[in-house]
Amino acid sequence: MTEPTADQDGIEHNNPEDLRQLGNHQFSQQNYEMAAHFYTQAMEILNVQDSGDKADKDDAPTALLLNLCNRSACYFQMEMYEEAKKDAETAWNALPQLSNVKAAYRLAKTCIALGKFAEGKDIILQVIQIIEEAEVAARKEEEGDGNPRKPPKEKTPEEDAAKAAAKKNLQTQRKAFEEQMKTLEKKQKNQGKEPPKISIRDFTIGDELGFGNFSEIYKVKHKSTGKQFALKRINKKKAKELGNKQHPNVHNEIFMERRILCERISATKNTQHPFIVQMHAAFDDYEHIYYCMDLHVECGDLWSRLKYNKKMVGSHRSQAKRWCYQLVDALEHMHKHGIVHRDLKPENILLDSRNHIIVIDFGTAKDLVFTNLNGPEFVGTPDFMSPEAVKGGRSENKDRSAEEYPDADCGADLWALGAVAYILHTGETPFWSPSPFLTFLKIRRCQLTRGWGVADDDAWDFMDKLIQLNPKHRLGAGVFQVDKTKRVMVRTDPGGYDCIRNHPYLKDVHELSPEQKVQNPVPSLRDLAIRACVELVKKDSMDFEIMQKHPPGDGSSHDMTRLEKRDRMCVMHLCDKLNLLKVSGDAVGQQPRLYSRFFTDIVHCRLYSKYQERLGTHDFCGLTQMNDNHGRTPESLNEDPYATPLKMDPVKIAIISNPLFSSGSETVFDDETRKKHKKDLKKCIAAINKARPKMVVVNGPLKESEKLLARISDSIPVLANDGQKDAYAAWYWAIQCISISAKSDQVASNATEQMKWLREQLEASRMSKHTLFVFTDGDPRDLPSFLHKRMARGRVQALIGHYKKRGDDADRSLTTKLKYDHKVDDDAKVKHVNDDNQSVRSTDSADEEQDDFSMKVFGCSENSIRWITMEEDGEWSQTLEFLEG
Repeated sequence: MTEPTADQDGIEHNNPEDLRQLGNHQFSQQNYEMAAHFYTQAMEILNVQDSGDKADKDDAPTALLLNLCNRSACYFQMEMYEEAKKDAETAWNALPQLSNVKAAYRLAKTCIALGKFAEGKDIILQVIQIIEEAEVAARKEEEGDGNPRKPPKEKTPEEDAAKAAAKKNLQTQRKAFEEQMKTLEKKQKNQGKEPPKISIRDFTIGDELGFGNFSEIYKVKHKSTGKQFALKRINKKKAKELGNKQHPNVHNEIFMERRILCERISATKNTQHPFIVQMHAAFDDYEHIYYCMDLHVECGDLWSRLKYNKKMVGSHRSQAKRWCYQLVDALEHMHKHGIVHRDLKPENILLDSRNHIIVIDFGTAKDLVFTNLNGPEFVGTPDFMSPEAVKGGRSENKDRSAEEYPDADCGADLWALGAVAYILHTGETPFWSPSPFLTFLKIRRCQLTRGWGVADDDAWDFMDKLIQLNPKHRLGAGVFQVDKTKRVMVRTDPGGYDCIRNHPYLKDVHELSPEQKVQNPVPSLRDLAIRACVELVKKDSMDFEIMQKHPPGDGSSHDMTRLEKRDRMCVMHLCDKLNLLKVSGDAVGQQPRLYSRFFTDIVHCRLYSKYQERLGTHDFCGLTQMNDNHGRTPESLNEDPYATPLKMDPVKIAIISNPLFSSGSETVFDDETRKKHKKDLKKCIAAINKARPKMVVVNGPLKESEKLLARISDSIPVLANDGQKDAYAAWYWAIQCISISAKSDQVASNATEQMKWLREQLEASRMSKHTLFVFTDGDPRDLPSFLHKRMARGRVQALIGHYKKRGDDADRSLTTKLKYDHKVDDDAKVKHVNDDNQSVRSTDSADEEQDDFSMKVFGCSENSIRWITMEEDGEWSQTLEFLEG
């Protein structure tokens, strides 16, 4: 037998009594699966002891029976009645006497729950007889066996108290079994009869849990049983008014939820699924319709697990994997019955007392078999809608092909599964945009990008295979199909969604034992260490001497560079989501020095890492739109309407120009000239550190200037692009700055990934009309004409790059505007003009009076700083400052 080990509380994990106490504690906390686990461990140890010393043998049987009874109680609470009966029956048959009444009570209770009334009645009568015999024996002993010649034996006060306690215990046991007999007879009498009609008078109304346009959800208590439920109350009048005005499908949604939860997937215990909410009753009165469902308020919903320190950061990855696996099980149960949820999202996934998911809200669901209550195809929450739902399906595109505009089927939920997995890992939806319309455009293009939060390749592959534009290409697509002639669902794969469960991302969960799968999904130690590292690096960034005491790479416990790539990404993702990586020093909690804790090469960290580490996204670390309060100004962030409005200081952006940044500088300049340009560049850096703009833009070959540019203050973000990386965007309030490469292979065609992303950004700019500047590492006049036109249409305020002198041109800078004829959609019509009275149309509208927007083009060939100043009212201006020796 293994040596016992004790934890910090002194509890021996190999001591059966300590394990039983742990089980009792978990049972009191309603963690029944964990309690059963501890009781099982205790019994395994007792079985080993039973084959050992005699001293152990004497105590083992009683302890074994006690743990059996306790585990039976756990199984009963989890509604695993057969398992509960088996344990109680084993305990009762092992020692059927007065000392084992507890096992008899458990056994009779499970028999009643299973409807085995005759068996339960025999056990109750048998125990009552044993109790009566014990009472008679105790009475005889008290009366001296009824022999008047034999005087009663004198007893001590302790013996009298023990006798009284034993007598009271017998009376309590008798009363409990008599009550149990009444319950059995009542249920046996009502067996086969129609249950009494339920009304709102049977419940005590408690706290409000939520509300909608025409309904509220309350916590209620059933008066006769004492059980608590969630009661959804639907106002008939409000629903009718909403249906008449703007939502004609509202009645279908109301009755769809009832049909699905009462008839289609939850009609009996055989079809009830542990990860889908159960509706116990549906009834109505003159004013309302009521749905009585399971109550799950212990752990909130998945949405609440996405937050840490009040920020949306995503959940622990170990928990996310378990929840995704459970969601696959729930979807399989729905889809095999022909039900498509169509609104899967974290808010519609609750967590029960065991921290397992519960899918709710089937109002917008679609029934593939019985279609009479199905609503329109365009339903759901924008961020989680599939492309086919966004397009509206065949109902809204009758003149289009079914291949191009398919109706939503099980594949719509598989898309949502991928979107839920994405938000669990990253804290944001895969196609987030400031408006639903822009989100729909992104979904229809399905250009998924990977962020820091998706640190595991298996997790990324899982999401990528689910979030596919074509429904037929999604992982698990086609497993369940509807046979419309027979009105049944057909399973094309005998394993169902095992093709999803066997994916490397979920495979380790799939291989767990049934007992392990029902355990509470808790965060792994590795995940908890991620958040501990974030707190450590946050604390270190406040220490001004940390770089001297523990510089990155020293191998100490403060060294973030020694983390594995996966863990390093997770730590940086969490820092990013907590706004700790923002480098503009005007917000509380932002630490300019924190980012450098992850890199040994400070120059590389300052200039390039901010977007290289984003793994294919186009975000500038710390200056993303999601981290920027969705572009809201300081005044709009003020929650007190009576407070003095916060004034927004003018936002300054500095664009550095220098001959060293021009292509081919290595061969054009001699050593003396190059030395002069570096000296001039130092003057620019000194001016920037003094003025402290919100960001600095540097584009072009930067190899010779890296060390100089790294001297820019840590609190000023540097948007550097040497032409080797993809385009990226940085935000400051409602100002967006985009940096693109002017290389011919990047911008020559609309088909490149950079151009697809850029078109998306320009389209968003035209829709939301935020301030947008575009920077390039080459001469802006050399960009293709189609790109000029798209930028003009996208309301780009200014296109800024380097100025290449041509021929006898002696100008030091370029200032021009761009114009194209909106009536002729021809790239050849695009041209540059120097007339300040000309303008560029931002749309192709034939109505010229609707838009007088003009786009400016700037460039410079000398050492200078172009200052862009943005005022609070949205007006901006620019000045060019030459700094030369």
